[in-house]
Amino acid sequence: MAELSETAGLIQNGKSNGVPGSPTHGLTVFTTAVFAVGEMAGSGVLALPRALVATAVGATIATSIACVIIIANIAVDSVDAVPAFYPNVDAKDFFMAFGTICFAFGGHPGFPTFQADMKQPEKFGKAIFLAYFILLLMYLPVAICGYSVYGINAEDNILLNLSAGPMQYIVEILITMHLFFGFVIVINPVCQEMEEVVGIPTHFTFKRIISRTVIMVVVLFIAESIPHFGAILSLIGGSTTTLLAYILPPVFYLKLCSMEGDWEQQTPSLATKVACVEIMLVGLVAGVASTYAAVDALATSSFSTPCYINFRKAAM
Repeated sequence: MAELSETAGLIQNGKSNGVPGSPTHGLTVFTTAVFAVGEMAGSGVLALPRALVATAVGATIATSIACVIIIANIAVDSVDAVPAFYPNVDAKDFFMAFGTICFAFGGHPGFPTFQADMKQPEKFGKAIFLAYFILLLMYLPVAICGYSVYGINAEDNILLNLSAGPMQYIVEILITMHLFFGFVIVINPVCQEMEEVVGIPTHFTFKRIISRTVIMVVVLFIAESIPHFGAILSLIGGSTTTLLAYILPPVFYLKLCSMEGDWEQQTPSLATKVACVEIMLVGLVAGVASTYAAVDALATSSFSTPCYINFRKAAM
């Protein structure tokens, strides 16, 4: 699911270049799609494990610089901005936001793999704390500043609110770099799993090129079908990501602690058990409510026309 949002982000990023006052109209949907499939299929074919560390660092650096420039652009916009309107937040809005926030922090499925690959697995807790702290440093200032200046007019993609100029173009380039870098990491496990299912060898063969290109075409098709993906993020975050982040980890932890074998037995304290149950209950209630709110939003809103149905309308 994450790869769908990243591909849709690339497509929307390509479209967002055509803003009023811009000297160019940016990339067309078709051109953006060609670049997305070509680059990601190619990077997916390579996707060497030793290169993933540098890829992650590149994505983080690009995003960090982009966040600083976004805040600077918002500050410039605030000088001549009209007073922002802040609507009342109801339960539906809250749970829609909850789903999106869960999606933004939904890295839990990869945590066991990360810990297993660490040279010092015992320091995993510190690494995760630092990672989420850095994420908050990037997420919160952009979200707070953007909503403070734009109010109800703030878009799901904050880049659409930025005024045209050099800062906007630099941010779009950096965010595109982040998406390209990040997608290699996100799509690689999916490709490997699919290749194992269909029996493709783990060493490099032409079958890998074909399989990953097909996967990219499918991902691109879905992303083109729903390019404006705010409600989709809430739906995914409120359902699958909530399960992976809130409900299943405590369940698996308590189950593993109750098992017996030739390993050191761990018995969680009563406080730990209560905390696990509370996390599961909060995740269950919030996940169900968020999923319902997202489905309701999708049912009452109109989808954008995909480019394969009407190219001109899709570019608007």
